[in-house]
Amino acid sequence: MEERYDSEISSDHSKDDVEISIENEEDSLGPERSVQGGQESHTRFSQVWTHRNNCVSKIPRLPVEQTTEIYKKFTEKKSLKELAYPYETKSEACMAMLEKYFPILTWFPKYFASEVLGETFLADLIAGLTVAVMAIPQSMSYADIAGLKYVFGMYAIFITCFVYGCTGGSRQLGVGPVAMVSLIVEAGLNSVMTHTDCPAYWDDNPEGAAQYEKCPEVYQQIVFTCSLCVGVINLVGGFLNLGFLVNFLAHPVVSGFTSGAAIIIGLSQIKYILGYDIPKSQYVYETVANIFKDIHKLEPVVFVLGMLFLFGLAFLSWATKNPEWPKWKPLKPFGPLIFCGLGIFMCGVFPSLTDKHHVKIVGDIPDGFPPISIADWDLSRLGDVMSTAISASLIGYMESIAIGKALARKNDYKIDAGCEMVSLGMTNLIGSMFSCYPVTGSFSRSAVNDAVGARTQLAGIITSVAMFTTLMFLTPAFYYLPKFVPGGIVINSVKNLVAYDEAMHLWHVKLSDFVLWMTSFLGTLFLGIQLGIGIAVVLSLLILIHETVTPQMQVLWRLPYTHVYASIKATVGGYFTPGVLVVRFMGSMYFGNCNYLEDKIDQLIDNYDESLPLEDNNRVQYVIISMDGVMSIDSTAVHALMGIEKDLRKRDIQLGFAQVNNRVRRTLERGDVVEMIGSEWFHATVHDAVMHWLNDNDDHIEDIHMMKNLEHVKDIGRRMSQGLDIPMFGVHC
Repeated sequence: MEERYDSEISSDHSKDDVEISIENEEDSLGPERSVQGGQESHTRFSQVWTHRNNCVSKIPRLPVEQTTEIYKKFTEKKSLKELAYPYETKSEACMAMLEKYFPILTWFPKYFASEVLGETFLADLIAGLTVAVMAIPQSMSYADIAGLKYVFGMYAIFITCFVYGCTGGSRQLGVGPVAMVSLIVEAGLNSVMTHTDCPAYWDDNPEGAAQYEKCPEVYQQIVFTCSLCVGVINLVGGFLNLGFLVNFLAHPVVSGFTSGAAIIIGLSQIKYILGYDIPKSQYVYETVANIFKDIHKLEPVVFVLGMLFLFGLAFLSWATKNPEWPKWKPLKPFGPLIFCGLGIFMCGVFPSLTDKHHVKIVGDIPDGFPPISIADWDLSRLGDVMSTAISASLIGYMESIAIGKALARKNDYKIDAGCEMVSLGMTNLIGSMFSCYPVTGSFSRSAVNDAVGARTQLAGIITSVAMFTTLMFLTPAFYYLPKFVPGGIVINSVKNLVAYDEAMHLWHVKLSDFVLWMTSFLGTLFLGIQLGIGIAVVLSLLILIHETVTPQMQVLWRLPYTHVYASIKATVGGYFTPGVLVVRFMGSMYFGNCNYLEDKIDQLIDNYDESLPLEDNNRVQYVIISMDGVMSIDSTAVHALMGIEKDLRKRDIQLGFAQVNNRVRRTLERGDVVEMIGSEWFHATVHDAVMHWLNDNDDHIEDIHMMKNLEHVKDIGRRMSQGLDIPMFGVHC
């Protein structure tokens, strides 16, 4: 029998070239590698490496000692005590914990010990002041989206930038109010007041004003309570390492939600461009209907000025990104402030704009330190704010960690996802004590912070100090700021969030992902923000469940001139062993995919047999399940495998396994699967499993399976004349 399989090797390829000879392995590698001299040694080694048989004995490998050390390192298991308490003293453990959650204890002492202190401080100073200039008008605009007065956005920048500078791990992340979280806050909290909370809204509201307009003080209490909940959720999630949960949000559904929300945000600000009040709604069809219903109230002067400022902001944004206009690039962070200054100057010099032409201005902005808001926490409203807090936490953390990791990769350092979640939790928790609403990392401000050259978290602290200075001394300067300027800033900012190009990309790449994008996008537009987030989460979970309950099962064949078995869909040619079906299961075996495993094996056996004549004796007699991709298995899957074995036995088909790892093997042994099937049917490789069966079951093997094998046909013309439609594997015969 052994001679029979040896004949598979052609006469011009010796057996020693194909199989590994342990005794002669070093000798076969030694002569070629012993040649000294740069080019000659490289040439000789290249000749060996490109040997026509790609013999495994020629592959370079580490010495046994180094291999053993690496193996020990990868398989080392620490005790629970070592994992839980890896420090020698309590003081070391305490200090390590403080440094982990308060990175300022690590980077700040090194800051002043640096040899390039002056250069680093100058870079952080410029970056911090630049972001502050950008953040002043942005924060005011985003506070308006959240249903709060403009000053609360400035409070949020001041407090949260300082807190994150002390607790955050990202050196360039710009924390503060963002459009998406602001919209989530407004959409979730605007309708929770009862008649007792806000009688003015329910009894005297002919114009249909929002609750936060009728009862701003009560609304502020609800918002600060929500901010408290966001902080607590992030803290708990960070300490429990639950940050991985955001990975279950599929990119297409998140992109669709973001695009839909961006349109809602833009429409909420259009009233400042048109010059008349439009009831705010999270449903796009209601907002559009209200726009056209009162279109006769359009203020021509406000509309013209608003459109001019909007186009000006859009042009400046485009020009600063245009590589053909490099001189415009330095103006990128100053665009919003430039137009704010222009608007303030215009309304201050021409008072008729406000008196006769109905241009609305910001008016008085309170100055001074943010009020303490601990007394405004209303724990009786936890039920009202919890869904909004969860949504803001989820979307906020996902946005922040995505920006933080991207900036860390770009600047060659790492951040800890769990610590970042804790940092956002502390930022929002402390912010809720000082009249701040929920915040997260900002794409635009972080990008500017990085582009200008921020090197440490001190840049964020400088931004905080600059905002504090503004609150203390400069708020009167914004009295004459036209409201269409902050509105235009928001519209110009969120227009880039409408990822229509991503939708077109998904259309061409994968249609099912495009459908998910559109479902999330339309759901957000027509069902609202809260339901939009719910749709995004549910769709992501459905995708995850579908992928786990229908894992990949690959049919394997043997590659020519090798003992390697690979997927028929991943290689260009190979051979099936007569009577043997080899399948690879990819993923964990658990209760959710057991039925799929049973049905799929039956289907594959039927497909194999249906491709052969009824009288052919090469039909499936042996099924091998390669489990190199199975990391875990539960009791339900164990019962399923026992059921598969019984069903196959009734059909006179033997079941075998290959590449079962130790963890799975132990579970199968405890579940009596190994005893029932027999330990001899568990092999280290697929090739061993195949040869084991062939050694005792070769009655169906004929000469056509050996001597007329494709591996012996040298002439490509003869190969084509046989009418084979299976392409050659990439080897030279």
